[in-house]
Amino acid sequence: MASYNIEKRRLASGGYHYKCVVREKSKGKIIHNESKTFSKRVLADSWGKKQVNDIEQSRVTETKQAVTLCILMNIYFENHDLWNATGCTSDLIGSL
Repeated sequence: MASYNIEKRRLASGGYHYKCVVREKSKGKIIHNESKTFSKRVLADSWGKKQVNDIEQSRVTETKQAVTLCILMNIYFENHDLWNATGCTSDLIGSL
């Protein structure tokens, strides 16, 4: 799940900047992290919302397929030259 946080940063000149940090976690680990600094909090907030929305939308369009060993074996038996098309050299295959 993606989320964002805005940090208020004081400048040496006395003004403030706002750092927006966007993170996505999966199973307790950070899988995506990005940040950007803005001069106004409203800009940081809108950027954070947009980034979170983009991350959520990209996750919705992802499709994961499980392929069984039987299917992989059938693909190999139907096309015997499949291994040659992978780009492996015979030197590498011989060392395996």
